[in-house]
Amino acid sequence: MIRKPWGSEEILFECGQARVKLLRVKSGKRTSLQIHKQKREVMMLLSGDAILEHGTFLNYVMEPGHLYQITTGVKHRLTGKSMGTSEAVILEMAYGSDSDIVRIDDDFGRAS
Repeated sequence: MIRKPWGSEEILFECGQARVKLLRVKSGKRTSLQIHKQKREVMMLLSGDAILEHGTFLNYVMEPGHLYQITTGVKHRLTGKSMGTSEAVILEMAYGSDSDIVRIDDDFGRAS
């Protein structure tokens, strides 16, 4: 498990450029607003409450079991919401390198 200022991530599977992670986003915290130059992602809320900021104008209240696709070059960020749970648990399936992250905005001073 890799601790992050917004929660944690755990790599469940990795083979070449394919990766599956379990993200835990604490209530009231959010990940960086970011883009990837090559990486593509699909996210699915497993438990808790979260908002996915996607693109310039879209905010999705994530629904458990629904797949949310994030294509290359699209700004995105996850926010944990406090609705009786301490964290949102999200399954992230990705293809591409984690090293191509460009942080546009970050609550923890990590913007690129």
